[in-house]
Amino acid sequence: MFTALIIACHFQNAAACVQITDIYGPYKTAEECDERLEEMLGSAMRLYIEDKVPFLPVTITCRHESSNV
Repeated sequence: MFTALIIACHFQNAAACVQITDIYGPYKTAEECDERLEEMLGSAMRLYIEDKVPFLPVTITCRHESSNV
């Protein structure tokens, strides 16, 4: 099983980061998780562009349930 995960950091302070974890998963395949990541990334970028939220994704990954990442 895979969980979609994005880590986004403030663009002026790399130490100020948030973890965005998908609430719809986990997914059985990496491909399903990757599709969800694309949706999540689109939403995150819309927040940055339209609402001027100063966080940019720095890590975009599908975490396998046996992984500590």
